[in-house]
Amino acid sequence: LFHLSQRKKYELLIDMEDFEGSKAYARYSSFSIGPESDGYRLQLTGFINGGAGDSIIHISGQKFSTFDKDNDTWE
Repeated sequence: LFHLSQRKKYELLIDMEDFEGSKAYARYSSFSIGPESDGYRLQLTGFINGGAGDSIIHISGQKFSTFDKDNDTWE
């Protein structure tokens, strides 16, 4: 993802549907992943509301974690 997101500008679209069938989305006009040396840090900007609210913006700037490398601040 790091290499792909460095080559050109990408948007991130998150489609959601609840158990009653109601649909909403959150869209960000800019999405990128930082290099391994920075823990694959996520960057999101340009929120466009699709009814879901800006509920994941708090993870922008956070590092990715994997089963063998804990990079985030979640306990």
